[in-house]
Amino acid sequence: MTFDEFNKWCEDESLSGNVSIASALGVSAQTVRNWKQQERVPHWVRFACIAIKTGAEPMTITVQSIKTWQHRNGLKTYEDTGSIFHLKRQAVHQWFRRGKFPAWLGLATRGYEIEKEANSVDLNE
Repeated sequence: MTFDEFNKWCEDESLSGNVSIASALGVSAQTVRNWKQQERVPHWVRFACIAIKTGAEPMTITVQSIKTWQHRNGLKTYEDTGSIFHLKRQAVHQWFRRGKFPAWLGLATRGYEIEKEANSVDLNE
């Protein structure tokens, strides 16, 4: 998702301020300000936007629910999971080691599956 596409999505969803955007995506307002300064958004934002646009409920995030999600999507390693969101393996490993996951992950996992189902292709390629 380009920064322009993100801005259009925000407009379509009537999200105008950093706080409302942050609340919708499960990040801080400072994070949204940083994206705006850099004029780019992380790769996972695309999936979160898909989930919100389709009205999907965020996945409840626990170690077990993420493992189930990984299995359902053929993701065998931390690296496989990280590649979906353009994150390093170490970041995903830390989620599991700490048992604490980013708030945005519930939306992003739903959006990934929605897009995967819509495209009926392996998005790992």
